[in-house]
Amino acid sequence: MQAALALLGGDVEETKQLLRGLTGTPGVLDRETRKYQNELQAITARWIQNVEDLDEYELSLALATLIGQLQNAAERHLRKAYKLGLGMRPLSAEDEDKLQVALEQNLLFLETSFAPAIEERVVAGLDPDTTFAEAVRGSTGFSTSRAGLYAGAFWTLIWIGREAAMERVFGPQAPKEVAVRRLLDPGAAHCATCPPKAREYSSWDEMLAYCGGLPADGSDDCRSNCRCAIQIQVGSQWVYVI
Repeated sequence: MQAALALLGGDVEETKQLLRGLTGTPGVLDRETRKYQNELQAITARWIQNVEDLDEYELSLALATLIGQLQNAAERHLRKAYKLGLGMRPLSAEDEDKLQVALEQNLLFLETSFAPAIEERVVAGLDPDTTFAEAVRGSTGFSTSRAGLYAGAFWTLIWIGREAAMERVFGPQAPKEVAVRRLLDPGAAHCATCPPKAREYSSWDEMLAYCGGLPADGSDDCRSNCRCAIQIQVGSQWVYVI
């Protein structure tokens, strides 16, 4: 009975492994993701300060500038995320193609979701008693929080790179043959969909089929906030880096 309670309470090795695992460097990945998130939010906060002196007719053009700055940050950080997953190996032409797809998707989301949401928020804040500058300032919390959500792409790119690393080490059949497991972030308040996915899988492909995607790609209720991690079985060991 005490052993069962200890397992449920997270006091034994098995529970720690199911939560995050003990081999690898998830802390480094968390820190690098937060660096990107902080930069996205800082860029947005600076942009808000700079547009306060404009008027509502200049907002769309100013948003285009913000998109360019955020995409520039993505081009730097998402490349780093992929290389972290790849084990800092040189990128092949196929790796560059995957990275380009991710960057194009990021830009699409910025243009069709992020920018329109900020514009809508600012315009909604305008009334006869509110200046444009006040409406812009009133959107600060919403805009910076929304920008931070795009850091989820960094987390997803790590695991896309990790699959590529598997193929480098074990060959092109690795996604169909090498066992993996998905682990919960022990410090998170979990959504409804992540805990059932924290288990072992016979292969990467089986994991994708069961989970419907990778952590932080929007396939869970926590969406881009997901910080679940993936380990690969190498011999008798579960590892993050191969």
